[in-house]
Amino acid sequence: MSRTWKPVEGSTDEILATEERPFAALAEGSVPAVIVRGAFPRGACVEVVRRLYEEAGVEERHGQAYDAVGTSLVNRGADPDAFFAHARETHALFGRLFQGTEDPVACLYSQLAALAPDRSVKVAREPDGRLYGSAIFRLYPAGKGHGPHFDSLRLREGWAHYAAGQFRHQFAGVLCLQEAEDSSGTGESHIHRQFWSPELQPVLDRGEFPAWAADRGVESATVHLRAGDFYVFNPLHIHEVPTICGERPRVVLATFLGYSPDDPEVFVWS
Repeated sequence: MSRTWKPVEGSTDEILATEERPFAALAEGSVPAVIVRGAFPRGACVEVVRRLYEEAGVEERHGQAYDAVGTSLVNRGADPDAFFAHARETHALFGRLFQGTEDPVACLYSQLAALAPDRSVKVAREPDGRLYGSAIFRLYPAGKGHGPHFDSLRLREGWAHYAAGQFRHQFAGVLCLQEAEDSSGTGESHIHRQFWSPELQPVLDRGEFPAWAADRGVESATVHLRAGDFYVFNPLHIHEVPTICGERPRVVLATFLGYSPDDPEVFVWS
């Protein structure tokens, strides 16, 4: 991890004491991530994972789990009617799934609200009131991961016609519910101090970013999480998740969020 470019971490109070405006710091790239330690009880993490497998239809076949429970805008947004219909089903599912236990989606939203006390944090919606998915559970079994990439609804998908695409900045939020079995850093996000640009895309396409970054001395940070930890980062930074090892999948609850310095609302979607 870089000695100078480090995540801001601790409780929300400790984070705000160190970085008064964490979203502004993420937007300008002065910090790689904001990590809230112990945001969600570890015992509740176990119960949520159990319910995903036993009540939400997640299956395993030869150690491979289906990797999502929820509605993905990137995967479904090409057909808005189908996307919003699926999002309605997700809201109904989540409304049932956490009855009688701690609600990880509510926790995620409360953490975001605590990090942005001057903003109204809400599920993304279109002007006509149609709601996006509130969050998505992702399960990463052995062999699964992400190579160097960036995320941006406007710059990668080109979907500025969605209300979520009107914000100047897009962040990502991740609540860890179960660590991967291997503790050597597999499955843990590496964030590079390099914003995406059109000129960089051919380097990513050719799989040459690691060598490119090494040649230029690009700093990086690794986000180490235990179950119950929550973090937010700017996915316009090139980032990657090394391939999961071991039998136990990594399970997270993930969102994107739209932020503009002059907008009192923060939109959250999956």
